[in-house]
Formats: sequence, C-alpha cells, structure tokens
Amino acid sequence: MAGSFSAWAKKERVGRLIMADPKRLAEQCVHRGLLYLAESLQYYWPARGEVAENNIALHLARSFAEKGFQMWAEIPLHGENRRLDFLAYSYTDKITIALEFKKSIETPQGNQEDLKRLVDIHADGLCHHHGIGDAEHKMYGVVTLLSATEFADWWHDPKACGYMPPDGRSAPEYIRIGKALEVADFRWVGPLVEHMRSVDAKLELKWRFLRAAYALYDEHGIGKLAEVLN
Repeated sequence: MAGSFSAWAKKERVGRLIMADPKRLAEQCVHRGLLYLAESLQYYWPARGEVAENNIALHLARSFAEKGFQMWAEIPLHGENRRLDFLAYSYTDKITIALEFKKSIETPQGNQEDLKRLVDIHADGLCHHHGIGDAEHKMYGVVTLLSATEFADWWHDPKACGYMPPDGRSAPEYIRIGKALEVADFRWVGPLVEHMRSVDAKLELKWRFLRAAYALYDEHGIGKLAEVLN
C-alpha cells in the first residue's frame, strides 16, 4: 500500500510544471493552520483558561492535509521516553517537518527543552522508515500561543529586546530562546482572537488578545540553533 502510494506521488511530482519551494510550502501550511485556529476560536473558546495545545495540532493537520501531507502525532523518539508532538511528510515534495507545540511561552525551561529536542532529532534521525527518514528536505520548528504583548514583541524582534522579554524577566533560558529565535529561517507572530478572560479572584472579565507564533529551521538553520543552545 505504502509502496503504491509512493509511486503515485513520484509520478505526480514529475508531472508538475511548476513546483513550489518545499520549505516555503511547509511554512505556509503552518501559517494557514494558525489562521484556521483563529477562525475556530471566533466561534468557540474551548477552555476555561488557556487553550490546550492539541488545538494547534488539529488545525495544522487540516492545513497540511490540504497540501497532500501525511501526518502523525506523539511520535516516540529513539531510545528515550519522549515524544515529538507532530510530524508531517510529503511524498510528493519529499519534505518532512517536525514540530513541537506549546500553549504558553511563559515557562521558558519547557520551551528551551523543545528546541533542544529538535536539535537532537536532527542529529539522531527522526524516523528510519524508508522515504520519511531519507527526505530531501527537512524542517523543524516550535509553534506556541502568546497572551502577553511583550512576548509578541520579543518573538517578533528578539535582538531589539536584548534577547529578553521587556517585562523584567531575567531567566537565562529567555536569553537562549531569544537567540534561538533570531537564527530561525522563518519566524512569525500574529493575532488570533480577542477574548474575554478572568483576571482576578473576583472573576472580573476583561478583553485579552491571544496571539500565535512560530519559529522554523531548515537543516542549515538547525545547525545554528545547536550552536546557540550549547
């Protein structure tokens, strides 16, 4: 079954007159998936507090599927009790993209661990399955949700912020993450939805913006990421 699908995809690829840049295609799928998430959140807020990161996976899967990617979630990593949040592979364009999701950037240690995991995946290999592990193009990235404006500004231009969020937080992890964002091949942050949220014990409701952000690395960029994190 997999062999016949691979043969079909190869034929489709050869038959294309114009083929988009596979790396740009992967970035567009991530971007469009977040737009789908924004659309859904206009209709319903699926949480009492923070939106679960599974909502990111659902909407990115829709976007990748539209472009012919195959997708998997919670992929076990080699020799470790750790899993990758999301993997997509295009038989047609011969590209894999490995993604980690976070519902908040306000826990820097967890975000730094995700970035390190991407470096380890690149070094150790993600999948030994014929085709997926030998993809011509490989990308890696983190996708997160942001509720604070200062984090959005920091993600957009970390160097201008001295690689630290402009709210006085001084954790060393923030500096490393800021430098990691600076070397990303694709970086974006933008609004998703304006929503009501409780801000104190009296359950006073105020409007807040939810933003989404991502940083994506190709095989050259993941090398720069490894240097930053070491």
